[in-house]
Amino acid sequence: KKGDLKDLRGQIESLKKGVVAAEGKRANAADQLKGVEQQISQTQRDLLKLGTQRDKLQGALKDLGGQSRELQGRVSSQQLQLEKLLHRQYLQGNPDSLRLLLNGDDPNQTARDLHYLAAIGRARGQLLRQIEATMQRKQALAAVTRERADDLARVEARQKEEHGRLLAQREQRRTTLGRIAEKIA
Repeated sequence: KKGDLKDLRGQIESLKKGVVAAEGKRANAADQLKGVEQQISQTQRDLLKLGTQRDKLQGALKDLGGQSRELQGRVSSQQLQLEKLLHRQYLQGNPDSLRLLLNGDDPNQTARDLHYLAAIGRARGQLLRQIEATMQRKQALAAVTRERADDLARVEARQKEEHGRLLAQREQRRTTLGRIAEKIA
């Protein structure tokens, strides 16, 4: 009986040590689970911020779309002005300066015609420069828009991936915690 009692006490001590070790593992697993929960919470806050950024970007993209349409209207208007200018110049017969000088017409009329030709040339050059500047601005606007949208999509995808990873970790920690609790019980 004394030997059985000694064996029984040894088993009880061994079980106590096992319970203490399991309690330590459970505390460690609970701490890890708490850390994962905090990371999940932070990731969810980050996702909410990204959602807000996405909404702001969509508003900005809408504004950029309006600006782009406005620029397109301006280009159309400028092209129409250029078309009218060239048509008027065509109707005038498009005389060149040398022919006007050698024509032998009234010198005052020739001077007026030369001045008119120079004004048309300047206006045409100015319109062409305006059209080119407007088109460049429109292209730059489109490039910035695409770049911002791509950046946001990348960040959002990375955050969602991180969120999924953390959810998987949480499930793993809960499973581990449940197994330890069963073992202790």
